Amino acid sequence: MYESVLKTATGNPHLDFSLKSVPFPKSERQVEKIDDASGIFVCFVIGICFSLVPAAIISRVVGEKERGIYHIQVVSGLQKVSYYASFLVYDLVSAYVPCILTILLFRLFDLKYNYAYVTLLLYPLSIVPYTYAMSFFFSKESTAQTYAIYLNFLLSSIAELIVFALRQVEFTVFAGDYAMWVMRLVNPTFNLCNTIIYESCGKEMHTRRTDIFR
Repeated sequence: MYESVLKTATGNPHLDFSLKSVPFPKSERQVEKIDDASGIFVCFVIGICFSLVPAAIISRVVGEKERGIYHIQVVSGLQKVSYYASFLVYDLVSAYVPCILTILLFRLFDLKYNYAYVTLLLYPLSIVPYTYAMSFFFSKESTAQTYAIYLNFLLSSIAELIVFALRQVEFTVFAGDYAMWVMRLVNPTFNLCNTIIYESCGKEMHTRRTDIFR
């Protein structure tokens, strides 16, 4: 329409009119908001995915206990040290597979979670003994697997998002800090989610807490 108006106004039927629009670059605040949303989403997905790791481990441990396979092997002459050591190595290697893949995906999508790499490499060393201890509370494989999935999911990403929200509000900031330290001792996956949230939202958290205690 503007081109037609200009052609009539200038008397030039060959006038070519084009408009180029270049948006302003995103502000630092907008970039931080995007990083915050990305970190929360990654934290939620990590909580779901890594809840399957202890579920797979506890399923085998409780399943063998339920079927009496361990006793059959011991009676057949298998030494206890060999039995536990072999499965410990197997579970550690199995737990490292998703951790290594996650690190590669972080690198592939250029996610700046450098400290999360360290947490991911230490994660199998904590989740495997944690799951072994958890297996003593169950006698059925199906029950153990179901509870392992839901319990680890609730105590990891869901708990981390609640703690993160508590630490942003003036009246609950101290409760959120105490809850964070307690949860770090309760569930290994929580530490992984906490690392991701802190790396993505750490600057926003610092600004928010500075405003609260000013």
